[in-house]
Amino acid sequence: MEFINKKHQAIFYPEYIKFETHKWNISAHNYTKYNYSGFSINFKNTIKGLLIDEQNSLCCYCLKELEKNDSSTIEHLYPNNPQSHNIFSNYKVKCTEKIHFDVMTRHIPTSSLDNLPHDISYYNLLACCKLCNNTRDTKEIRPFVFEVNVKKEFSYNDNGYIFSIKYQDEITKIGLANDQYVNYRKLWRHMRKNYDNTIFLNRNRLERALKKVALELFNKTGIILYAELLSNGLKLKDAIAYRYFYN
Repeated sequence: MEFINKKHQAIFYPEYIKFETHKWNISAHNYTKYNYSGFSINFKNTIKGLLIDEQNSLCCYCLKELEKNDSSTIEHLYPNNPQSHNIFSNYKVKCTEKIHFDVMTRHIPTSSLDNLPHDISYYNLLACCKLCNNTRDTKEIRPFVFEVNVKKEFSYNDNGYIFSIKYQDEITKIGLANDQYVNYRKLWRHMRKNYDNTIFLNRNRLERALKKVALELFNKTGIILYAELLSNGLKLKDAIAYRYFYN
């Protein structure tokens, strides 16, 4: 697991100023769609791209390499549309719960971006793969990605299983112990045992090595995913996106 450092306000600030200016209705003296649903496609893609850069192109939860396309999305740590089981104070993010945000008063974003409603707040937005986003949905989780030493709180074994004494509940709610994640992590642990890191210098060589290891794992386990990697280019691309677990 990786710590996400929310210290890049200066990069996001100009984009939020543009958004705020566009949403303030001067004649009516109120905001129009100054919320997440008011994000245009272009603005949403811009913010998502900056979030992906901030996270070194890794999904905030499963650590899959993210692309700046429809395969990735924006995750709200405190849900965009919270349910009765969601408690705002549990998230400790620097923003205002949107139901308490006054749309009749103009709020120019501060340079620290700490005066925004939670559904658009820089501090509440993360880049995420769609699988993690859909599985987590609005389930209540603790904001472990903001814990500086979060890497020490999670471990992975050579069979791809994930462990955490402190955050086992979060593992379950996000689905990080699901078979797909386990199998991809196991694949990369076996890659590490068989190949040094020069394997990443040549894409064709990397793909051949992955197929070889996948075949060995299929013969041992009978797991269909490994067989699919031998002929399905999209599955192989997906597998490569989890190479974080080679390390």
